[in-house]
Amino acid sequence: LQKPSIQFLRKSKSFWKILGEKGIFSHIIRVPISYPPEKFNGALLSAMCTPDLLGTQGSFSYYSNHPRPTAIFSGGKRFQFEKREEEWCGILQGPDHPLISPAKPLTIRFRLKVDQEGIPTCLQIGRNRYPIMVNEFTPWIPVSFRAGWLVIRGMCQFYLKVDLPLIELYVSPINVDPERPVLPISTPHYFSNYLSKLHGRYSTLGLAEDTWALNEGVLDEEGFLKQAYHLFEEREKQFFHILSKMSRGVCACVFDGTDRIQHMFFRYLDKDHPANCHLKKQQYPNAIADVYHKADEIIGRVLRQLSKDTLFLVLSDHGFTSFQRGVNLNAWLLQQGYLILKDDSSETDYLQNVDWSRTRAYALGLAGIYLNLQGRESQGIVARRDAALLRKELVAKLSGLYDPERQTTAINAVFEAQLIYDGPYLENAPDLIVAYNEGYRISWAGALGKTTRDIFEDNTKNWSGDHGVDPRIVPGILASNLAIKAQQPHIADVAPTLLDLFGIDIPAYMDGKPWSIDAAEG
Repeated sequence: LQKPSIQFLRKSKSFWKILGEKGIFSHIIRVPISYPPEKFNGALLSAMCTPDLLGTQGSFSYYSNHPRPTAIFSGGKRFQFEKREEEWCGILQGPDHPLISPAKPLTIRFRLKVDQEGIPTCLQIGRNRYPIMVNEFTPWIPVSFRAGWLVIRGMCQFYLKVDLPLIELYVSPINVDPERPVLPISTPHYFSNYLSKLHGRYSTLGLAEDTWALNEGVLDEEGFLKQAYHLFEEREKQFFHILSKMSRGVCACVFDGTDRIQHMFFRYLDKDHPANCHLKKQQYPNAIADVYHKADEIIGRVLRQLSKDTLFLVLSDHGFTSFQRGVNLNAWLLQQGYLILKDDSSETDYLQNVDWSRTRAYALGLAGIYLNLQGRESQGIVARRDAALLRKELVAKLSGLYDPERQTTAINAVFEAQLIYDGPYLENAPDLIVAYNEGYRISWAGALGKTTRDIFEDNTKNWSGDHGVDPRIVPGILASNLAIKAQQPHIADVAPTLLDLFGIDIPAYMDGKPWSIDAAEG
């Protein structure tokens, strides 16, 4: 038994670490790719990539008294309630037992006590009882899993749906408890506890809004929106508390509710979206507009509190477009002879059926194609002297890929990574970057390295909007309370601009350029 290590894979040096080395204190709240939290002269609450207690990016639990066979969910597990007198009993699965092999999940028993009409009104976990209401989230409830002398603490929320005789219960992914974190989630380590003591427990999961629970029908749209706004309000409390305590330095806070709600409700803006034929009648046509009104309220509140010479930036790293059709790049590579399977099956999960001795290229992730390169891949067959020619061949064939069913272009362009990126970590990048047209994205199966029979398929999930496309289609936004003088502002300019404002030399490895900020013209 030994303490597990957590490796930080981001290679660049953050602007807040550089500021801290020069005595400038920063508060960094839920900025992506900040897990595990690095030590620096400042305070940080980690975000994207922060796992749940199971070590996943978010695994929900679903309980029901419906006598149907167990089904496999994407993003969670299904469990059956057990009826005992006037209550429904369930078992909450936690992390694997760390002291035994083979490992088995640690568990906690819970009970739902029902009233005279058969509707659950009380949730009991151990000796603790909590009120529970239909179509409402409970507060964050602490849970403890015992493994001998070891206690592993987390927290989760419960959401009850009742349509008698059917009783359903959604349990959120088990988050790391900010009051007693079993994994590092903040710098300094007590910062997460400090925020929790001020405002109550809050979500710590990197991707907190449970998009897969909505995709799988475990949460309905009403439940998802309630969850998203609860999380939005948690972030709002943290941000404005920190802002009220600052007199100098930098505060960066990410509100990602606008992103999650656009992902899940974009079909309302697209009457021709395939999901509209499969999902329930539209109930929330203004969901996206409403969350932007909420964001506008945040901006107005900040502007009222700031002094006139304090720089306030509002920016996003991307926009949004409809995701109507998925493209399976491995299916295309298979049909074109670049990817070969071991047997006649046309489908394989996670590249498991690939014949690497004859495969020259494969796709994995959201927009990447990799050559099966000698010396880099464990079973590589493409010689480095042949790589450039193969890249150009793939670019020529795949650029402008046509969808015959929709009679439109699915892929605008394919870029060679070495022509658009540089730096010491280029070797780790995909060899080719695919820029999808509006309405298209990598298919759900394709993102996981699965080869399907068809290249194109309709996207019928709630996740109906996306930004993993040609970046020219989904530009981000930038707004400032002070005048910015720059011909083509870029998100890469933010870090050097902040360093420049504090009179700190800009490292040569930074790609961006500092903006000229004029307080007099704000």
